[in-house]
Amino acid sequence: LHCRSCHRAVEVDEVVATDDELLVHLGCGTVVDEQGHQPAVGSQRCLGRDLEALETAGRGQASWLDQQRELLAKL
Repeated sequence: LHCRSCHRAVEVDEVVATDDELLVHLGCGTVVDEQGHQPAVGSQRCLGRDLEALETAGRGQASWLDQQRELLAKL
């Protein structure tokens, strides 16, 4: 949620819904803009296969570079 008058993000507890289902900032009375989606709590966490993929992503490149160094050293 963003208040155009205050030029800042506002929390849910700082707004009230009108009869027209508009969200109004209690601090200044401006109808706030809803920007983007509200992610679910904990949705930013990586677990299981996703985490493993991130942690091991660079290993393949590192081993390839090691092999290339060995080949160049033999030349």
